[in-house]
Amino acid sequence: MMFLFFTLFLAASVTAQLTTAIPLLRSGFGTDKIGFYASVIGVSGPNTTLAVTYDNGTDTRAVGLMREPTTMTISPNMFDFDTDVPTSSGTNFYNLRCDLQASADPACTLSYNPSMARRVLCPNMVSTTETIYQYYVHTYPARLGYEAGVETVMRDITIGVNTRARPTWCTDSSYLPSEGLVERPSVSREDVASYQVVVTAGEEKLKATQGSGVSGSVATPTVSVPLSTFTGAAAPVKTVMPALVGFGAVAAAFL
Repeated sequence: MMFLFFTLFLAASVTAQLTTAIPLLRSGFGTDKIGFYASVIGVSGPNTTLAVTYDNGTDTRAVGLMREPTTMTISPNMFDFDTDVPTSSGTNFYNLRCDLQASADPACTLSYNPSMARRVLCPNMVSTTETIYQYYVHTYPARLGYEAGVETVMRDITIGVNTRARPTWCTDSSYLPSEGLVERPSVSREDVASYQVVVTAGEEKLKATQGSGVSGSVATPTVSVPLSTFTGAAAPVKTVMPALVGFGAVAAAFL
């Protein structure tokens, strides 16, 4: 089932928490065998905004991920997440939004705040291309759509010669651009996968919202969600942008 027709169905678990699945980019994590906890911030029309963290079953060290604060908004045909990346000189911020389409690749937009834009526009200059291969043995618990198991996650990180025009102000280490940076990365439909989310707080906001595209079914102890047809073995990660490497994954350090 295409994610254009994705509807967020919620059901009560034995602990009265709500469990569902949402679409995200597999290349953001290197695997689809991770999950999240979420607190509902608000619901507006078809959009549900969540404060998200990895669940206790996600071994972030084994998969090479870091835990940055993340806010996510989802709807039947879109997902959008904001990520803060703290640094010694302040906080970098980026946003990734993908509009999901029935018969075409997702249309994604990647936005950086000025300090993050500087890191993207003024990378450390290298004269040769280098590829770094990282392998992680990842043990994961059972979640929606799959049983517990073990997999090997490979990250294929390419650090290449900068072909982008380098602004002249890059030579001034104290300079920040007045505006951020917006790019439109190329994303394949096959990169969209389903990820389990357990709602741990704010459930009342879902129950209070009618006609929002979010339906709650707290009487049934089972979960009814359309799972991605693209789930399966973890695919290699081609690192091209930090936002496509999860919520501040290790490759962001190369910026």
